[in-house]
Amino acid sequence: MIETQPSIWIYGIRIDEPVTVITNLLVTAVCIYAYLRVKDSLDTSKFQRFIKYYFLILGIGIGIGGIAGHGFLYALSTAWKLPGWLLSIFSITLLERAIIEKTRFLLTQNMHNFLIWVSGFKLVLFMFLTSYSVNFEFVGYHTGLGLIFIVASCSTFTFLKTKNTGSSLYVIGVIVSALSGVIFMNKWGVSMWFNHIDISHVFMSMACYFFYKATLNLNIKQVNGIMVLEK
Repeated sequence: MIETQPSIWIYGIRIDEPVTVITNLLVTAVCIYAYLRVKDSLDTSKFQRFIKYYFLILGIGIGIGGIAGHGFLYALSTAWKLPGWLLSIFSITLLERAIIEKTRFLLTQNMHNFLIWVSGFKLVLFMFLTSYSVNFEFVGYHTGLGLIFIVASCSTFTFLKTKNTGSSLYVIGVIVSALSGVIFMNKWGVSMWFNHIDISHVFMSMACYFFYKATLNLNIKQVNGIMVLEK
């Protein structure tokens, strides 16, 4: 079992789990970079709105989690972990909705509506469970279900139908994110200065970067309100 990182003091200010805070902020930096790069570069569509706010809200949520949930939790209550967790849950729902929109031209209307319903129901359910229990496990369950059963499945389906590069990169991002979860759950750490949480954050930042590259290479555009694949 990896020991908890010792606190450090900077200008008289105590910071707990310093490397964990840094790796949290690494994820935030990748997300904010992605947000700034895609917010004005994509076609104006539901996909553009969903995907850019996915990066922004995930970045903010992870940043809050690192600062309030790790670095300064000693001065706060456990409930301060909730804002970061709930923003992370909401961000995954935005990613789901973005992918559903990009897959829309391959789906029946009923299937499209069903996926939106599932995404919304899952959001409400896990927001409630996380808030009620103040348990991070429900954040993990929501993320895993969303990435595997909506993001990966829709992206795989789109890739098989269109051979679109962006769709394949979304699948790779989900795989890297899954590795992050496996590392976290099994507590595979190198030392107390680079523990399982830190390593999982590094993989999470890599997953976000794959999602960013996927977004840039997903050449499916909205034309007259209809999603079509560019040739």
